[in-house]
Parts: sequence; structure tokens; C-alpha cells
Amino acid sequence: MIVRSATNKAMTSAQNFTNELRSSCNISVSAQTVRNVLHSAGLKAKTPRKKPYISEGYVAHNGAGNLAFIDSKMNALAYIDVLGHNLLDSAQKLSMENTFILQQDNDPKHTAIVTKTWLLYHPPRRLETLHNLQILIL
Repeated sequence: MIVRSATNKAMTSAQNFTNELRSSCNISVSAQTVRNVLHSAGLKAKTPRKKPYISEGYVAHNGAGNLAFIDSKMNALAYIDVLGHNLLDSAQKLSMENTFILQQDNDPKHTAIVTKTWLLYHPPRRLETLHNLQILIL
């Protein structure tokens, strides 16, 4: 039963199989026993490949700036780190260090006090975003 379940659900942990056996069949086994049974059946442990959560980049009319890969969930501090390491470098790469305008949406990491404070002391020109119900009339 364990081997059949493991072939159908390849990325399930031994602890989850233990809990499943306990709830469905009222059988109490340890996670190590499940691992031993799977190993003796020729099944090997699989670990999902670590992939970056997100990439952050810069695009301008004359090309693309640096691309940053973020390995964890991005918060305001991680966003500031990306800005600090890549924003000015990308502007220099695109020959726009004095002429670019930073445009952000209303994402919480963009509107956080920490981010606003950082942008206050590291001032690229910013295009302020509109709130949900405001309309831009040209």
C-alpha cells in the first residue's frame, strides 16, 4: 500500500505517509519505517529543485537593465536591497543615470515606510502611482 501510494504521489514526505496510514488504516508506523519500505522497493527520495521565487528587472526604451533573482519571499527589505544593488547600475548601463524615472505599482513592498524612506534618501525621480479609484485624465 505504501509503495503504490508513493508511486502515485512522488513528492509526498514519509511523515505524510505515516499520517495517512494512521488515519485511513489505523496503523501506527514511524516515518523511518516508511522510508525503509520505499527504499527496499527501489524507490529513492526526491527533493524538488530549488528555483528562484521571482526575478526583478528594469526595462527602458533603449534596452533592459540588470536582472536580479530572489531566492526567498520578497519583502520591503529585499526590495530595497535589489534597488540598492541594481537600480543605479542599470541606469548607468542604459546611459540614463540622470534621466530615468522609477515607476512602481501599489504593491505593499513598494509602499512600505522603509521603502519610502530609502527612496527619500536615494532619490531617483519617481512616477507616483494612482490609487484604485483615481483616474488620470489627459
